[in-house]
Formats: sequence, C-alpha cells, structure tokens
Amino acid sequence: MEITYSNRELVRILSGRTREYIKNNLGEVCLQDDISIEGKVWGGKGTARTFRFKIKYRKKQEQILFAKLSPIFPKLNPGLSEYEALKTLYPEFLSLSHRFGVPKPIAYYADLNVLLMESVGNLSVKKYLTTHNRNNLSSEVNDKVHDVIRCCGQWLRLFHNITERGVDEQFNKEHYYDSFKKEYAEIKKAKLLSEDATKRIDTIIGGLRLLDINISMPCAMWHCDFTPGHIFVQENGVKVIDILGVYDVPIYEDIGKWLATSATFNTFPVSWNFDYHRMISMNKVFLDSYRDSNKLVTKTFVLFSNLYRLKQLVLNLYSQYQRIKGIAPARIAIFISVIKLRPLFESNINHALDCALDEYHRLVGN
Repeated sequence: MEITYSNRELVRILSGRTREYIKNNLGEVCLQDDISIEGKVWGGKGTARTFRFKIKYRKKQEQILFAKLSPIFPKLNPGLSEYEALKTLYPEFLSLSHRFGVPKPIAYYADLNVLLMESVGNLSVKKYLTTHNRNNLSSEVNDKVHDVIRCCGQWLRLFHNITERGVDEQFNKEHYYDSFKKEYAEIKKAKLLSEDATKRIDTIIGGLRLLDINISMPCAMWHCDFTPGHIFVQENGVKVIDILGVYDVPIYEDIGKWLATSATFNTFPVSWNFDYHRMISMNKVFLDSYRDSNKLVTKTFVLFSNLYRLKQLVLNLYSQYQRIKGIAPARIAIFISVIKLRPLFESNINHALDCALDEYHRLVGN
C-alpha cells in the first residue's frame, strides 16, 4: 500500500478523524464546546510524514496530537508495530512511574497506515543539551544536565525491563562485524580516521574473531533509534517517542545508539559552543543509571555497551560523511570530514576502544 495523498488532503482527512475521535471519546461536554482543529505538516516526505494538530476548546485547555504516516516494508510495518508497542507501554509506564513515559496512542488508521497519538511536549533532549551543555556551566545547570542524562538511562532501563521476555542471544562475531563492515571499509578508503585509530579497531575485531567462548546477550524490545532527538524533557523525567517495537533484540543495540549519538550530534553543522568533551564523561552517568538495580546487566555489560557504541560511531561517522558528500565534491567532502569530523569521532572511538579492550583482556584473562 502506498499513500498518494497530498499534505493538504491528509490534513483534511485526519482533521475529520480527529474530530470523530473527540466526539466518540471525550463526552458531551466536548460535543457542546466550540472546537477548532488546526492541522499542518510537521516534517518528512513521501510515505514518511508527520502532522501536528492543535485542538482548541472554549471550556478546556488546548490539546496537541501528532499523526505519523509510515512506510511499509516487506517484513515490517513500523506504523502498526509502534502502535502496538505504545498500547502495551503506555499503561505499563503509567502504573510504574510518574516520571517516565511514552505518548498515549489514540488510534491507528490501517487504510492510511497512520498512527495518531498525544504530544509529549516540545523540548527534546537534543534541544536541551544544545542550549545547556556549554562551556563554563554553573554548578546548578551542570547538575540539571546530569539529571537529564540520568533520566535517559533510567527510562531505557525501565523500558527494557518491561519488555524483556527471558530471551538471550548468543554473540555472533561475524554478524556483529557484518553490521557495519561496508561503512567501515568506506571510512578506511577515504582515510577519515587516522591510521592508529583504524589499527586499533582492526585489532579488537580480530581479537573478537579469535574469541572461542559463548557469550549470551540479554534481549528486550528494540527502540531502534534511541537518540537525544527522540527523548523529551518533562518536569521530573523524560518521555520517549518513535519506538519501533520489535521484540527480543539485544539491549546493547539501544545502549550503543545512545552512547554514540549523544556524544556526536550537532557535528554538521557544528554547534560551536557545545561541550563535546563533557558528553564523553556523561556516558558513565548514563551507564550507571541504566545498570543500577537492573536484572539484565551481566559481567559483560561494559564490554558489549562499548562494542555496540563503537559500531554506532562508525555508522554515524559514515552517515555524516555522506551528508557532506551530498553537498560538496568528493575531495572537498573528505577534507571537510577530516578537519571537522575526525577529531570528535576519533576521540569517542578511542574512548570506546579503551573501555572495550580493558574488558576484553579481563574476559580472556590477559
């Protein structure tokens, strides 16, 4: 199924369905109110678009809803998957914590493949950190930044513990490397990283291939894109959007995604006053908050957190490089990437490798 409606047509259709939802679910008080609905496209294009609807009432506070149109892939419908995940997660979070949550799902329209849900606010962690994570912070602001990062780790811990089903997956060395091998080869070819950094990456990949022991990784629901842009700051916690909702995926996919993206976003265009060095140290704050009283944490937690962080750093560097290539000739793109991206990504990669290698040597006993 491919949606061919224009933005204007979808706003009209979804405005009507939103009004129908109000009529069916919010009672006579709302029916007697003078309701106006303002809808507009919020982002995306083609089969991946988001729409924002502001519902204004005379007798109650205005309400913001979002409608998300998703593509359908041969083996997965992300729109339906997210709706099913939110139906499970929303009441679970509500019963366990007032500090953490997900959007309230309103409806799923199968004919449009559109998910309708409540807003979780407009202050993403990405926007918050861009504003607050700067040089020479006051102690009060610094403490608040720590609190926000800590909340991100606590939310992910709760999410994984709610959705784990007692499934483990054996670590597959070849599968791990295959998941970023193509991108890493392109990075080496363009010499985006120093020779020393690539040698260190090659060393740990080679060591993993020689590792002759079975290691299991705990699994849970996979968010898939657990990044600062999808986490929203609340008064005393966070709420998270864009949950893919696939079950029984190693927890380190989400952990690695956060560790890599939180330390390297705003790199192109660069945020000049952003304190990237602090974000490396914030990784420990995040990991400590995640593993506190967490039944899913095992003795290989630090090793795999950093291996998957390494993988995501490689993928993110490649992605940023491709963005630059899209607007600049190849040689200029490599020059800009080496000057702008290498220092940041290489410092994070070396930190991930230091942590992973320490744990690797401890595991193999040398």
